[in-house]
Amino acid sequence: MKKEKTVKKRRKRIKIEFYFLPSLVTAGNAVFGFLSIVYTLKEKYYFAALFIFFAALFDFFDGRIARALKVSSEFGTELDSLADTISFGVAPALLIYSWGLRELEPFSIVIASIFVLGGIIRLARFNVIHLNNPESNSTYSGLPIPMAASALYSFVLIHPTPINSKAFTLFLGFWVILFAYFMTSKIKFRSFKDIGMKTKNIFPLLFSSIVILGLVYYTGYTIAIVLYLYLGYNLSRLIFKRKKAAQYELKTKEN
Repeated sequence: MKKEKTVKKRRKRIKIEFYFLPSLVTAGNAVFGFLSIVYTLKEKYYFAALFIFFAALFDFFDGRIARALKVSSEFGTELDSLADTISFGVAPALLIYSWGLRELEPFSIVIASIFVLGGIIRLARFNVIHLNNPESNSTYSGLPIPMAASALYSFVLIHPTPINSKAFTLFLGFWVILFAYFMTSKIKFRSFKDIGMKTKNIFPLLFSSIVILGLVYYTGYTIAIVLYLYLGYNLSRLIFKRKKAAQYELKTKEN
């Protein structure tokens, strides 16, 4: 009897530890987001951008660990959103404001705030959709906030020294607003959660290997290329679907 009780206690303890593991990874995401803010205030922009990248890695793994251990919870979802607000909303907005938008004062504060608000709206909408329909994992409504953040901090990883050019500052302001729009839009972005490594198609494994190598040697450029490939793929899908729908509508009218 004592042995059975001991075994049960051990199993319960292991289950509790597994339950908190994804949350610990999410906490790591938030800590890296905070470190990014600290290093931005110190004007050490490269490290500030790098910390957002590390936060993105933790964000990538926390949900996958939760699903693998079957310990997904509402608490984990909410915690993840709060961490993402810091790491991919506030941190990149402050970084890009300090690194490249200061010349547009006072509009630079407004532009950075628009990005933060866009991220908060995106996360709030995701939580509502996830709670009402937890199985809807094939697509996202709006660009995921880590991807939008990568459109900003990848600039800094590529060129850590601020670029003193009025034309570039104006372009950057437009870029920030554009990605805030992508987050709040209702464009469907594919999640790729349905593609696993068990598939017979070797392309996902090959692509992942190339990306990992790229991240090691050319971090900023690789992040930017992956983002724009992802964005281009989803926008072309949207255009193709709309053309197909218009053709179908025209055929129905003719018939």
